[in-house]
Amino acid sequence: MRVVKLQGCLFLIFFFSLQICNANPSKVSDAEWIEITVPDGGQLEALVEANGGSSIQKLRISGILNYQDLWLFHSETLSNLTHLDIENVTILTDNSHHYYRRVSPYGDVMGSITTYYYYSDLNKTVDSSSPNLYGNTVIRHYTLSLDALFEGTNLEYIIMPRNLHKAGDMAFCNCKNLTFVSFPSGLKQIGSSSFSGCSALSDINLDQIEEIGSHAFYGCSSLYDIDVPSTLLRVHTNSFKNTPFMNNLPTREDGFIYLGNVVLAYNTESGKINSTATSVEFKQGTTSIADGIVLPNRNCLSSITLPSSLRRIGGDLFYGCSSLTSVVLPNNIQEIGNNAFYQSGLENVILPTNLNYLGNSAFEKCQSLMTVRGNAANVGALEIGNNTFSGCKSLVYVMLPTGTTSIGSKCFYQCESLSSFSLPSTIDYIADYAFYGCAQLESVSIPAGVTNINDYTFYGCTALSAITLPNSIESIGANAFSGCTALSAITLPNSIKSIGSKCFRGCKSLSSLSLPSTIDYIADYAFSGCAQLESVSIPAGVTNINDYTFSGCTALSAITLPNSIESIGANAFYGCTALNAITLPNSIKSIGARAFESCSSLTSITIPNSVTAIGEWAFYRCI
Repeated sequence: MRVVKLQGCLFLIFFFSLQICNANPSKVSDAEWIEITVPDGGQLEALVEANGGSSIQKLRISGILNYQDLWLFHSETLSNLTHLDIENVTILTDNSHHYYRRVSPYGDVMGSITTYYYYSDLNKTVDSSSPNLYGNTVIRHYTLSLDALFEGTNLEYIIMPRNLHKAGDMAFCNCKNLTFVSFPSGLKQIGSSSFSGCSALSDINLDQIEEIGSHAFYGCSSLYDIDVPSTLLRVHTNSFKNTPFMNNLPTREDGFIYLGNVVLAYNTESGKINSTATSVEFKQGTTSIADGIVLPNRNCLSSITLPSSLRRIGGDLFYGCSSLTSVVLPNNIQEIGNNAFYQSGLENVILPTNLNYLGNSAFEKCQSLMTVRGNAANVGALEIGNNTFSGCKSLVYVMLPTGTTSIGSKCFYQCESLSSFSLPSTIDYIADYAFYGCAQLESVSIPAGVTNINDYTFYGCTALSAITLPNSIESIGANAFSGCTALSAITLPNSIKSIGSKCFRGCKSLSSLSLPSTIDYIADYAFSGCAQLESVSIPAGVTNINDYTFSGCTALSAITLPNSIESIGANAFYGCTALNAITLPNSIKSIGARAFESCSSLTSITIPNSVTAIGEWAFYRCI
């Protein structure tokens, strides 16, 4: 049982759920509700039409819904709907069909952004990145949080599904009549702009909430009262912007504005931290610092004091603090937000023992950073985000703590001085570009839990001469070791199935290579420019020698092709000047253009009867 304050009255609520309200709408008579049970996805519209169609104002739905059914909430069919109960529905996931589409203009620029929303467990966003000819961009969101589902509708009252764990981004954005929302007790997150523009919302109880997204309640002009839970860890400084609640929060003597034990904002008008101040201290008892806080003295700040109670450092907090050369990170810190110390002057970092998330670009371009040390007694798992140490050109030594599970994309991108590095055995994922351009890195041992060497992982690691791959590796991605000019030998485990495009391109010292029988695919340019590679035996599962696979392998004198090979691609052996003999199996059907061009030692070759096509210049300059 929980006591909830509703416009000066006390009501006893006998269910455990988060509620957002300013009246007692649960008193609405059941007789006024239309109740519909949907036996399978796609049937809601017919059932709604059979029960009054657009005249329905209060609707309780149970059963199974799909993307078509979710579309109805923005249709003329339910244009007069004000009350909705979908607590007992199950929604079918669908990666192919969107449940909502929103089109927003760029502004004064020609073109628009079209966003498609899918109810999907893929949990990703796909951005077209570049506008088309007319300046239009397409974005696709795949989540289970029902993002933007009720955006701009006339709903006043809603009970959400019992299995929901996040109030989706823009889920109720601009629902100007909304006064009541009930979520399940398991809800942990309020998404970005989730209630932005809900001007009728006046009272909130955020029971057990851990995260409130950017602009979550932006412009909620009737919002005066909030019960802040002790569980709140992540919030943005603009989450409550332009609300009476935010405007009425007091400014402390130090200039900070608190939401419970969370630093929500800094009042720049207070003048407590002037533009020349060199230090800042956060009070004991502070548990978290919001994302997006801008301190007025970033360039001058050389000393910060963080309390032992602190569990999270917000994103962007010390962005650009070029005079900050050292910091003591209390061991209670669980998260360091995105860009937290971006381009700061830090020289050495010791990671907290309780750290479980190190945000994107947290220490990116810290040009003076030389060492990063984890703690062998680290508690729990640590996830390291994208670009976390990218561009730290002075970084020489890294010891990640035991318990580290993943390394994000471009994590150590162009850390050109990094020479001493050890990967904990607990790591099971290393993203693409992770060590791109680490020119001083000499040796790496990949932990046994890692299953893929992703694209560009060790691209341009020119000093890398030794790498150990475990039997768990199934694939090596495009350009994974491209340009590793010191790599002379590598043992590929029997677990590997595929080698990506340009994987070993330009590994000019690679002379010893054994391809395991498990490999069934070798992409184009895979060994292009491996000038010291002398012999290769292609596994029996491979069906094609793709374009440029061995082009420029000037020392290659012997290659064995299995009877599974059906084609040899364009320029596959171009410039293999030491190749003096090759046996083409009877399985081959085609030989691509310039496949053996400039193989100047190749004096004879037998073309099997199975070959039906030979490209132009296939044997040009073969003496």
